[in-house]
Amino acid sequence: MERASLKRSILDWMDAGVPDDLIDRNIHVIPSEEKVLTVTGLRRVGKTYLMFQTLKRTLEETHGEANVVYLNMEDERLPAKTETLSSLIPAIYELFGDSRPLYLFVDEIQNIPLWSKWARRVHDMHQAHLIISGSSSVLSSAQIPTELRGREENIRVFPLSFADYLNFRGVVVDVESLPYDDRMLAQVRAELARYVEFGGLPEIVLRDGRQQRIDLLQKYFRVVVSRDIAERHNIRNTLLLKDFLRTAVESRYFSISKTYNVLKSRGHGLSKSTVARYMDFATEAYFLEEVPLYSTNVRDALLRPRKLYLADGGFITALSRTVSMGRLAENLVATEIQRRYARNYDINYWRGSQGQEVDFALSRKGHVDKLIQVCWDVEEPDTWKREVGGLLAAMKRLGTKSAIIVTSEISGSEGSIEVVPMWKWLLESDSASLPVQSRKTT
Repeated sequence: MERASLKRSILDWMDAGVPDDLIDRNIHVIPSEEKVLTVTGLRRVGKTYLMFQTLKRTLEETHGEANVVYLNMEDERLPAKTETLSSLIPAIYELFGDSRPLYLFVDEIQNIPLWSKWARRVHDMHQAHLIISGSSSVLSSAQIPTELRGREENIRVFPLSFADYLNFRGVVVDVESLPYDDRMLAQVRAELARYVEFGGLPEIVLRDGRQQRIDLLQKYFRVVVSRDIAERHNIRNTLLLKDFLRTAVESRYFSISKTYNVLKSRGHGLSKSTVARYMDFATEAYFLEEVPLYSTNVRDALLRPRKLYLADGGFITALSRTVSMGRLAENLVATEIQRRYARNYDINYWRGSQGQEVDFALSRKGHVDKLIQVCWDVEEPDTWKREVGGLLAAMKRLGTKSAIIVTSEISGSEGSIEVVPMWKWLLESDSASLPVQSRKTT
């Protein structure tokens, strides 16, 4: 039964082939005999197209001398059970034989029981170069099941970087000459405003109508709620779950007690442990990101509220009752910091004894190396004074020399603080970031 369904699904995919509308991203996945590659990230962030991009390149590099097979485990014809995975390699051998190297791409594998044990067996028996994806952090290096520890390499896929966003929009940019090209700079700023407001999920970027983008983001939200959280964790009270997530979208800080009180005041019956579990589920699905307070006092860091960011700022625009460009800009910077620095730095925010605050403090081995402040509206003198004062206080208290303010458009310096327009900060070549390119390929 499973083999027949698998064969139909594989052959249907082969008939359809790789989509014609692939646009390359600055993410390079290289199949490996040494590791199981796990591709993770928010639903609709582009994991499947990244797998297709890798699949296409594999076919080209092997000159067709390999079996390259793609399978989506959310195909409704495939039973979501371990036996389906167990039958996969035999089904492929029956279709194509076993004389050529097998590159096996398995999409949305996270809901199949014992998927990690199956992946371990396939890897240890050298049956395939295995590339698997999922909309859950249980596939990430931090949470990978024991049987795959040391045998996997994780690639987290974020929403499009600004360079990739411009590429998808067909905007070709010479980063070096951009500051001197008024026409192109005006176009880049206009694209940046849209990027800040609606985020970088690929299908949203390619939609032109404002209401179309909002409707699609709201649809994505409903799918994340139903498939990646409610179904995965057997949550029956989806009304409470949705209300929790909408409360989180409206919030800049998260504490269990405050969220519990808000939901209770709306008539929900729940416990504080339910609030904590729902937050865990939302971060596991990559919908929310928590940034804790930086403190050398572990208890203080645990007890203080965490700053809260959405995996993509477009959800703020589509779901919030009130939206400010300042919050959207800070959310975008949070995503870019995760993309650039999460592998090598702890990411926190900082708060001083006089209430000063810095949006992001990046530390290694207990020492803060970088401070980043986001100030979209620079016209208000009191706001600017507060943002600069927070950075100066943190630099003095922490002994940090590298500090920047990311603004909507102004550049320069404020004493020892670098002031950078967001378009430049997003496109700049950084040793910890992706290389900047802006060319469209299909």
